[in-house]
Amino acid sequence: MNKRIQELFVRAYGYVPLPIEDHISPEMERFAELMVVEFTETVKQTANELAESGFRQGQSEEEVMKSVNGALAVLKVMRERFEVGMTTEDKKTLIKELLGVKND
Repeated sequence: MNKRIQELFVRAYGYVPLPIEDHISPEMERFAELMVVEFTETVKQTANELAESGFRQGQSEEEVMKSVNGALAVLKVMRERFEVGMTTEDKKTLIKELLGVKND
């Protein structure tokens, strides 16, 4: 479990004797991982909705990408903070999906 999630665990439960790992069940760790995945998926969905909305409103690709890049910046910070990786290839794929470009 990453350090940030451990800090949140201690805040939620109050004092936890060290080592903290002795007090975290595999189910609790899996729950934390699933929450991070859910948060990142929500941000990705928001980026997609921003792109669709922008194109429907007649925004240029440049204007749409400014909005989408804002959401992707949030996603990057979340993934770094909770130690969830996003490769450059993942970013390229996501941007292509948001712009409606087919991946071959």
